[in-house]
Amino acid sequence: MKNSHCINGEICPINAVKQGTNIHNPGTECIITQALKMIDGKWKLPIICTLGQQVVRFNELKREIPGITSMMLTSSLKELEECGIINRESYNEVPPKVEYSLTDAGLSLVPILFDLGYWGSKLNTTKDMVNG
Repeated sequence: MKNSHCINGEICPINAVKQGTNIHNPGTECIITQALKMIDGKWKLPIICTLGQQVVRFNELKREIPGITSMMLTSSLKELEECGIINRESYNEVPPKVEYSLTDAGLSLVPILFDLGYWGSKLNTTKDMVNG
């Protein structure tokens, strides 16, 4: 992609609508790319999927996501919180209690991820038929 251009080299239609014009704006990054950056990385999607519509504590998340380290979980949770995808609720008690849940923005992402998974499984099925 080049500035606000899509994969095919044309101006990103989403940015064109957002800007109210079809004129190339070289300083604008494609909003699809911006959205994907929010959920990129090895651990963010498993965290989002694990949270689903429930409230989960840190150690529960760590147990549910095989292979994730405490450092990576902390880092990923912080980034997702900064993006507005998850909510962190801290309770002032001993021992400290922190709970994580999806925000409305995070919950709105869940059906999109299911659609993406469905698309991927369909694509794999089609590839298997062609190759098989």
